[in-house]
Amino acid sequence: MIILAEGFEELEATAPITILRRAQVEVTSAGLIPGPVKGARGVTIVPDTSLDKVEKESFDVVLMPAGFRGRTT
Repeated sequence: MIILAEGFEELEATAPITILRRAQVEVTSAGLIPGPVKGARGVTIVPDTSLDKVEKESFDVVLMPAGFRGRTT
């Protein structure tokens, strides 16, 4: 699962999703809230689901792309 939060780093999200899906690995992208999520450079992605809908599911790996929101430097 790849969790997408507002301000996420687009490359850190899209590269793993693309590579894993091309390798026929099941990938779920989940936003913190339902609906589109805007990345650090304005790219908007519509996740497969929202985190609350999959919180009880089990995943082998959880990726959380970094981002600029909340950054102090």
